[in-house]
Amino acid sequence: MGLRARTTTFILFIFLGCWHANSQESDTLISGTVLADRRPLENANVILKGTNQGVKTNYKGEFSIAAGKNDTLLVSYIGMRTTEMVVDGGAPLEIILLPKIEQLDEVRVKGKKRSRRKTLLADYPTDKSLIKTSRGILDQDQSSSFFRVVDGEDLVVIGDILTAIKVHFPNMVVDRTTNPMDPTVYFPSLSDTERAVIFDVDGFIYEKAPTYLDISMIDRIAVLRRNAAFSRYGPQGAGGVIVINTKHQTRIDEAGIDRRYDNMGLIDSIYGQLNENGLATVLPPYMIKITNAATQKEALKTFESQKQYYGDSVNYYLDMADYFRKKWNNTKKAQKILEDTEHIFGRQAQSLRALAYTYDQQGEWDNALRIYLKILKLESKAAQSFFDVAETYARLGNYRKSLAVYARYEYAIRNLDSIPFEELGADYLMTTESINIIRLKGKELSITTDADALTDVRNTRLVFEWNTEQAGFELQLQGPNEDYYGWENTLDTTDTLLLAQREKGYLSKQFFLKDEERGPWKLYVTHLEKSKNIPVYLKVTSYFDFGTPRQTSKINVFQLAPKQIPRFLLTIDTSEKTTLY
Repeated sequence: MGLRARTTTFILFIFLGCWHANSQESDTLISGTVLADRRPLENANVILKGTNQGVKTNYKGEFSIAAGKNDTLLVSYIGMRTTEMVVDGGAPLEIILLPKIEQLDEVRVKGKKRSRRKTLLADYPTDKSLIKTSRGILDQDQSSSFFRVVDGEDLVVIGDILTAIKVHFPNMVVDRTTNPMDPTVYFPSLSDTERAVIFDVDGFIYEKAPTYLDISMIDRIAVLRRNAAFSRYGPQGAGGVIVINTKHQTRIDEAGIDRRYDNMGLIDSIYGQLNENGLATVLPPYMIKITNAATQKEALKTFESQKQYYGDSVNYYLDMADYFRKKWNNTKKAQKILEDTEHIFGRQAQSLRALAYTYDQQGEWDNALRIYLKILKLESKAAQSFFDVAETYARLGNYRKSLAVYARYEYAIRNLDSIPFEELGADYLMTTESINIIRLKGKELSITTDADALTDVRNTRLVFEWNTEQAGFELQLQGPNEDYYGWENTLDTTDTLLLAQREKGYLSKQFFLKDEERGPWKLYVTHLEKSKNIPVYLKVTSYFDFGTPRQTSKINVFQLAPKQIPRFLLTIDTSEKTTLY
């Protein structure tokens, strides 16, 4: 410990000692030394039992604290058994701490992958390596990224929760200078700007430190940094995540109220209540006003008057078209609004793509193709532009034209671009689509192929597409067996495959669901980044019996909300071969 640190510690000793001495006239300054294996322990915690008054030992293991006769000192250190010492006054105390030896109730074989959330939750009370987060239960022993779980019993009851955590993570910085009641917490990094830590408390995310928590009610905590935090929380957790499980929530879990700990059950119930009250989403101001219209004539007047305020927003026109089609069954007016949208935003690829998604969802493939061809002219080198055109030709039944577009892109990449075409890499989406056409329609097109050379067929396939490269979001799928699978699309991703696809201009991702897990799959999305006022639309295409003559598909389109909370999108039932939302 340097001179400055020792001076700070000494000042802390004097401050705490003087304060306590003034509060109790009978108290005296008690000094002593804390040892372990005959060596002094620096930063051991010495606390006056029953209070939040305490100090740390210096580099010589020495401490001084104001205490009265017959008071009890609690002395603790990471990995050591907590020791109690009764103050009797007189000579300096010498306190020896012994290593903590855990009693094993049973022998458990480590290394076996546990995939069931119920099993992990059942193991939680006795397995101190587990921590419950808003993104599922993490196992310290089996995680691919390093993090450490601290038992609540090892937390020192001194100061607030941040002080208690800092004992176990000394490099954590707690900045109380700007606002003592709302401190900023961060871990030093090599970058010039420090990213603040976020807190995951019993499955809920907080940006502000939960200094209100009673330390004695903490069951366990974990600190996730770098890859451990980013891989699970995305950019939101770039500065690190402090996960806190309270004893109150643990008792709820043990009571069997909800054995599925991922907060998704809670989200389901919240959205259920919101749906009952008609508040499932926060409506934009223009929608609130127009839904109050008593007649269609009044609604049309409101639509025209609001153009001066919202006429530069593509989502205004798309929402209005949807409103007139569903509320008043006025398909003619809805179509006119969509045509105006095409004219107004004719030079904006991201807006045109959102318009095309609307036509896709309605099954109006001719209109969708016209929009996608416009986008191809605007973004003639982007892979997504070719994919959208080829896919729409296939939906129109023009499979030969669809294959020609795929071939045109492949030729351009192979001969005119420095980035090679990668059939099983960045361009696998196009490979999947073109091969599937050949598999199903090859005979009609007089294309002979070796069926065994084609890619494997898996029954259920999901294709996600988004309208702008600025989109940042996380997808999470909950399987029928309550397993969870996640994928993130972020602007600062380090995923090499995603980076390669982005370089080629893809705005899409495909997944195949496990055939052996039959039943309902729930899909959630979290919007991670605000996209510079560009509305983000997500198109989800679900394929059932993919690659077989029975193949069917369903398109759903969603506008991502700006709030960073998991939002339920739809259920993909692989047994019933349906989508519900």
